[in-house]
Amino acid sequence: MPTPLVLITGFLGAGKTSLVRHLLPLLSARQVPGHVIINDYGNAVFDAETLQGLAASVEEVSGSCVCCDSLDALLLSIQQTQTQGPAVILVEANGTTDVPSLLEILAMSRSTRHCTPPIQVAVVDADNWQLFLAQKASPMAPPSLMQLPRAKPPSSMLVFIGAALDEDRLRDHLAQLTQNQRLGTPTASGS
Repeated sequence: MPTPLVLITGFLGAGKTSLVRHLLPLLSARQVPGHVIINDYGNAVFDAETLQGLAASVEEVSGSCVCCDSLDALLLSIQQTQTQGPAVILVEANGTTDVPSLLEILAMSRSTRHCTPPIQVAVVDADNWQLFLAQKASPMAPPSLMQLPRAKPPSSMLVFIGAALDEDRLRDHLAQLTQNQRLGTPTASGS
């Protein structure tokens, strides 16, 4: 049976590592080992250390982005993560990853043939999403926020809320995400 390959994406500070930290005990409680591959420019080692003991294995792919210069290292890590029985491979991509290209490569690579086609989970920080909506017409908008509209609709979307939102604001955020991404209904998760 192929191993589920989950690509966790989102901009810097969106809550990707927090999501992984939350998912691992849930997988473990179901007797499903979680194998984690983390890509980050500087904190991959630090983030990996915080996940030791929660995951069946943790691999760091430090340096550059896994869609570019570190692609071979990512594919080798996935290929070497051979599992027996039910398991999940969670790949946390850095915030600058070209997600559509990476999804295509992961779906076509011989290194991932023991896995399912990749499942993307996008993590969106509701506070930054609101900032993006307020500044999207502005040429002074931060580059990471300007890139948000080019993100392809993921298999699943998570709204990770950094600050408390009342029900009306949360509903507005979910409606805006749905409209922007042309998705069904995104999932909300509090931090």
